[in-house]
Amino acid sequence: MKIRELRHNLWNIGFYEDGLESLLTVKTPNIHWVKKKFKDRWFADPFILEVNDSEIIILAEEFCYEVKRGRIARVVIDRHTYEEKNYSIIFDLPTHLSFPFIYRKGEKVYVMPENSASGCSTIYEYDDTTLAMSRIGEVSNEPFTDAIIVEIDGNYHLWTTMQPYPNGKTLAIYGFDQDKLCATCRQTEVSFLRNTARNAGECFKVAGKIYRPAQDCTEHYGQGVIIQECIRKNGDLQFLDINSFYPSSFKYNHGIHTLNHYKGVTVFDTCGYRYPVIGRIAKFLISIINRG
Repeated sequence: MKIRELRHNLWNIGFYEDGLESLLTVKTPNIHWVKKKFKDRWFADPFILEVNDSEIIILAEEFCYEVKRGRIARVVIDRHTYEEKNYSIIFDLPTHLSFPFIYRKGEKVYVMPENSASGCSTIYEYDDTTLAMSRIGEVSNEPFTDAIIVEIDGNYHLWTTMQPYPNGKTLAIYGFDQDKLCATCRQTEVSFLRNTARNAGECFKVAGKIYRPAQDCTEHYGQGVIIQECIRKNGDLQFLDINSFYPSSFKYNHGIHTLNHYKGVTVFDTCGYRYPVIGRIAKFLISIINRG
């Protein structure tokens, strides 16, 4: 094994079931991190597909160390033990896939994965019977990164960052056509003082107010998640930081960069070294080699 491979990242997912409203104030949420069954791969960017008494089913980015690119997987988690039960790769392309945003319209489920490496953004219909994703069409011919669809006062919008500055300070606001399932004209953009423009998950509502999970990429990609209240002031869209979550464990010390909620369950992801001790030593040795 090469020394750089000792620094491989390991992402994991975890669940929080103490109520959505508490996420606005809690400082150390009681997250149940998943017990990993599959050691040759990890899952990140989780969106909850379904919840029942015994299982939580998510769509997530799957990254196999052998394949070396993201694919979209359907992952089943035991709700009582928080153990990985099984997974299926439901979508794969030659280019990297991640952030499988779920958009529900009636009985249909659509998925808009992040695939900016392809140069465009595409939406698919998901069939849970066949575990297949069928292409509907392009949302945009622009390389959106971690785009989400947001409904405000009956109007639908698409919020996104994009290449070449996906982790920057500018959030682009587009219209969204519900019938054609595509972005319309670019309406405006919002600028932040720090690198917090990238979405960290789907917006959610508490007491009629809209909140956006935002990625804090100030120091590095996926450093933490900031919950922002979305407000209108003099006709302009503004974002007020309400709460934030950062890693606090030895094993997962690199970041938290996704937060999603569905049917009473919130899902996070977090990142650390695949080999926590050896990874730190390898990082130190590489820094010495680079200085030499």
